Amino acid sequence: AKLSYALRAVEAPEVVEPILALLRDGKVDPDRRSSMLALAASLANAQQLASVVDLAKSQTAESQDEYASLLLQIAQAASARRIIPASGRETVVKLLGSDSNESVMAALEVSGIWKVPESVSVILRIAEVTPDPELYAAALKALGQIRKA
Repeated sequence: AKLSYALRAVEAPEVVEPILALLRDGKVDPDRRSSMLALAASLANAQQLASVVDLAKSQTAESQDEYASLLLQIAQAASARRIIPASGRETVVKLLGSDSNESVMAALEVSGIWKVPESVSVILRIAEVTPDPELYAAALKALGQIRKA
């Protein structure tokens, strides 16, 4: 807790790599991983954000829903500074094809925040076929955000 407070207080992109190193080396308690990844995302540049996304994917390999939720936290943390990862956005498109509504909802929101043009055709298909009004509304919102890019 003290370490994350100190790193948050610094608010400099230079702390992103040390945070990622701690996470890669398993030196962060599992219950703090999400908040540390979100902290790294909130301070990262586009290249570092791609590393944050890759690390999140590797650390949540067993659970697609957990990864989708963590990806959404990362996107929200970086969105205040309008930072989009330099690479790795294709994983969002894959999540849109999930069987889990939770994963699809998170992927729709991330697609909109990061304005992922590769996701448009999949989002249009979701909007066309879903009987779920929340999923439909999220798809339309994402399309609107992407088209504003």
